[in-house]
Amino acid sequence: MLLADTDSGATWGIEGPTFLALYAGCALIILVIVLLLRRSSTAGTEVTGSLPHAELAYLVGGEARAVAASLAALRLARSVEAAPGGRVIATGPAPAGSPALDLAVLAAAVPGARVADLRRRAEVAHELNRVRASLEAHGQLLSRADRRLVRITALPLALLWAFGVARLIAGSANGRPIGLLLFALAVLGVVTAVLFLRAPRRTRAGTRSVTNSASRYRALHPTLSPSYADYGPEAAALAVAVFGASALMSFDPVFAAEAEMHRYLGRDAAASGSSSSSSSSSSCSSSSSCSSSSSSCSSSSSSSCGGGGGCGG
Repeated sequence: MLLADTDSGATWGIEGPTFLALYAGCALIILVIVLLLRRSSTAGTEVTGSLPHAELAYLVGGEARAVAASLAALRLARSVEAAPGGRVIATGPAPAGSPALDLAVLAAAVPGARVADLRRRAEVAHELNRVRASLEAHGQLLSRADRRLVRITALPLALLWAFGVARLIAGSANGRPIGLLLFALAVLGVVTAVLFLRAPRRTRAGTRSVTNSASRYRALHPTLSPSYADYGPEAAALAVAVFGASALMSFDPVFAAEAEMHRYLGRDAAASGSSSSSSSSSSCSSSSSCSSSSSSCSSSSSSSCGGGGGCGG
């Protein structure tokens, strides 16, 4: 019988070192296949041109960043003002041609609202869902169903791990050494758990869009002191989308402080944008031309063991 122990004492008729070598080889092959499947599942679709500020902000930092970008555009147009306690109040109409998310944020701020509550308002939540759906449709974000499929690719590793556990139990009952097999199972278990639990939010194409945007809009980086008033509301929104709350702080520190934008976006909000920008080798001078519609700037640029000790159970 295949899984019966032989008279020699080898569990399932296979000596420990032999089983461990075969097991490690199978694990390596399956892991490579799983990683290739995950890579294919997360490829996404390249976009041509630049993304609107709402989509770019959502892609960089999710719902909070998208709302912050809309607030930046509205603030530069003097359509909102801040109030103590992290609140915003509508004070005027939105700029002509404002995207639907900006209009929804402004509508939610008409009676006054805490910035932290804006994305939970019905009209804002509806537009955020539309932005997310658009990014998913254009291959920039993975949908919930896509992320589940990515996690499921780790199932063969889980089955192999379960098979190894069965060998471990049998080897232990047979009085064979199981230390190396236990270590191998621990490593495989951690790898399998990580692949099961983790699935990227962005596709690889979406990540490239973020990196390219950090280069394209480098002239809007707050450390270069750009004139957002000259560039227009769209440029201000794009700057916040890519570089975070520090961009809003640079052109209206009072509003950013009273609206508690750093707390809203998280203390690493600005750092995430800055680091992605500084990693680019291209540069733009602060006098680069950025139109109010696109605000784009050009950039120049296997374990082994000896003997018959049965280390694999």
